[in-house]
Amino acid sequence: MIVIHRTDELGSLVKAFNSMAKQLQESFAILDARNTELTRLNQEKNEFLGIAAHDLKNPLSAILGLADLIITDFDGLSQEEVVDYAKGIAVSAEQMFDLIVNLLDVNKIESGQFNLVLKPTELRPLVQVVVNNYQERAQAKNLALHFQPQEIPLTVLVDPNITRQVLDNLISNAIKYSPPGKHVYVRLLQTGPAVRCEIQDE
Repeated sequence: MIVIHRTDELGSLVKAFNSMAKQLQESFAILDARNTELTRLNQEKNEFLGIAAHDLKNPLSAILGLADLIITDFDGLSQEEVVDYAKGIAVSAEQMFDLIVNLLDVNKIESGQFNLVLKPTELRPLVQVVVNNYQERAQAKNLALHFQPQEIPLTVLVDPNITRQVLDNLISNAIKYSPPGKHVYVRLLQTGPAVRCEIQDE
């Protein structure tokens, strides 16, 4: 049997086939782009989780160190010193709590959103708390940790928790990688309209 198709019918079939092929190609391109984006977001999430896990170690170490000081030196500490150490423990615990809240908010991590809560913050006491938390660790390594702030109010618009995390990481690394007998300097100063915090090791 010989089947003869009209030219216009063949043309319609070819057009339909080409249209389907084009749609499939576009669908594969979209799918590939989404897979690439998912891979990127997953990598970013893993990096963020790694950083957060590292950040949790610092306030936890501060809590353990301050609690140990209170336990071992309680008889030789003044009431004011005990209160200061207790405040340091509370600040570190709050920092850990905020980190854990961020970790649990997986949807924000996967969507690439990270909400900063900016508010006017006096920077000197915030930095002072972080420095105080590392004094014992510095002394244990025979390091001198110096805080050199300007004697003026320095109010900035920041997220206090994120700022504390950044400073915590920088000071922690400066102490961790400094050889014994060296100095670590934390400076806080205003230069024009900007406020600058410097962490310098040797």
